[in-house]
Amino acid sequence: MALGQYLSVPAAAAGISVTTNATAWVLGEATLSTGLTSDIYVIGLAFQVTNTPALDTTHETLFQIRTGGVGSEVVQIQIPYSHRPDTLVGYYSDSTLKVFLPEDFLIPANTRISVTAACSLASAITYAGIKLMYREGAAAANARSQLMMLGVS
Repeated sequence: MALGQYLSVPAAAAGISVTTNATAWVLGEATLSTGLTSDIYVIGLAFQVTNTPALDTTHETLFQIRTGGVGSEVVQIQIPYSHRPDTLVGYYSDSTLKVFLPEDFLIPANTRISVTAACSLASAITYAGIKLMYREGAAAANARSQLMMLGVS
């Protein structure tokens, strides 16, 4: 991996899925099992909307990235997002959507991370392929930099 390269978690695997409650603005939950042994700096979130509930319906969504143990999670980042997944001609985008944060957010090594989502629609909405995009913390980047200076890749 090149210094400064962006990564994602879960890595080399399908992203997680979160399904909202059938009641508007009620959070669903899924846990990311990071297995990361170094600090990471979260730079954004990637996800897919997997259903089209109605013609020309605007989804308002709130993602929360939380840290901490089960039942005692603390909200660290809230990401509001809205989109209109279809048009009058019946086309909708099923590609991966990405939201970038205005600045990096540090999550210390070995921290349990969970992602939740709520939606403005009164139906269960599934967001699939959820991945946190991040860059490595300073300690890991410094170690790589030192190895590169020694000619070790």
